[in-house]
Amino acid sequence: MSPPSIPNSMQVLGPNSWYPKNPASTNGFKGSETGFHSIPDEVLLQIFHFCRLGDSYRWHRQGWYGLTKVCQRWQRIMFALASHLNLRLLFTYQTEVKKELAYFPPLPIAVHYAGRSDPSIEGENVHLALRSPLRVCSIALWASASTLDDLMSSMACAFSVLESISIHCTSTTFTLPVMFLGGQAPRLRILDLGRITVPPSSPWLSSAVGLTTLRVIPSRDFSLEALYSYLRDKPHLSSLHILLLHLPRELYWRTEKGPTSVEPIELPGLNNVTFWGNKVSLESFVAGIRAPNLVEYFLTLNDAASSSPYPSLSQFARQARVPASSAVQIRFSTTTSGAIGVKTWRNSMNWLSHVIEVRCDLFDEQVSSIAQISKQLSESLSHSVELELLFQDHEKFPTHCDVVEPGQWLKVLRPFGKIQTLRVDSALVWQIADALLLDYNVTPTGPGVLPHLQELKLQFCETDDRHTTACDAFRPWKEWRKLPGREPVAVTCLPLEDDDWKSRLPRWNRL
Repeated sequence: MSPPSIPNSMQVLGPNSWYPKNPASTNGFKGSETGFHSIPDEVLLQIFHFCRLGDSYRWHRQGWYGLTKVCQRWQRIMFALASHLNLRLLFTYQTEVKKELAYFPPLPIAVHYAGRSDPSIEGENVHLALRSPLRVCSIALWASASTLDDLMSSMACAFSVLESISIHCTSTTFTLPVMFLGGQAPRLRILDLGRITVPPSSPWLSSAVGLTTLRVIPSRDFSLEALYSYLRDKPHLSSLHILLLHLPRELYWRTEKGPTSVEPIELPGLNNVTFWGNKVSLESFVAGIRAPNLVEYFLTLNDAASSSPYPSLSQFARQARVPASSAVQIRFSTTTSGAIGVKTWRNSMNWLSHVIEVRCDLFDEQVSSIAQISKQLSESLSHSVELELLFQDHEKFPTHCDVVEPGQWLKVLRPFGKIQTLRVDSALVWQIADALLLDYNVTPTGPGVLPHLQELKLQFCETDDRHTTACDAFRPWKEWRKLPGREPVAVTCLPLEDDDWKSRLPRWNRL
């Protein structure tokens, strides 16, 4: 496709614009046919596109401003094709809103007062930024309840081009007016609410039928029914994030007795889910979600799992698309959390697309929790061909791992009976060896817990001299696997540099 045509002349700025008065003399060039002044308009446009795509974050945070100050010609090209270059004005802290509104043409506006301090210190600037409802395409306000209440007067009309809104109450909670945004949000795609209550009868939420991303940090009066009211009639929703971060554990969910009888919601476009809460709230949350095209989920439990099952989680996980020959990683830590994730490959990079994390400090609780979750996910992980057992604090070998009984490690391994390769971190080698020896003693004539295993790879740092004795720990079990009717196993020790090991540890949460 050829680049769009560019007008020869165009009045784009006000009388106090910032461009040089004599563009031919800019940067020492004497004539319009020398240096960059001889570059064709179409080539300049491609260069601008390259700048935008090369660093999109900086581009949207006023990174394009400098290009408009080079000369009138550059300015004319950029503003004549502002929509193709995705130009927008960013009004944030210390921005002279009145001055920029006068200097620049009527470009889309992004209002961003979030994360640094309460917007009240900006005085009338925030109101001025919001009083162009036909141009505001993005709003981010993180403020106290009193400041949000004051700003609602400037957000009572319709914002016809608004695509993204993020509102977080930094004090207690805040309830949005029923006629927020004039009751209309037809182009809203991204909604991010933190400690914000939305009345169920809000027409603006019902009108946001094109919503694709919903992120909620609930307030204290949040309920499962309120969440489902957000989700109904949202067929295009592709990304859902529920973060129960700030609530006391006893208030994680109103339905503390378990999932309610809410009618399940069909979300055909949903492919990414992030959840952070406790076990009861997780079960309540996933019980009513039907997502036939689910690709990724990242679930974090703030408490150790009990011995009771996860029926809703098991049903939810079965909806996710798992590659036929997937690999599973299970991570443990002495101080933070344990997690289980499924590895997939995307754009030649290794990603963990299905992750369940349990945050608890006690190592034995991590192991028992992961064992229970592995059992619940056994059906969806039945095609896994490789399993990795990692230890996050690789430089801190767990001296208290002996408190975990070998039988618990067998429960972790049992759901992965079809794997062909098992990788074990050096910090866990002797625990896994004891577990496999127990399996040998319990079922001396049976197939064992990993009947199809062909390779056992023990990962050691080169500075760790214990690898010389690691293989000996598996010798009895290895000889047992050589008996008729069993699959022989090759046990090897692999050297691994510290930096290389750390690079293999994934980011388990994408919040």
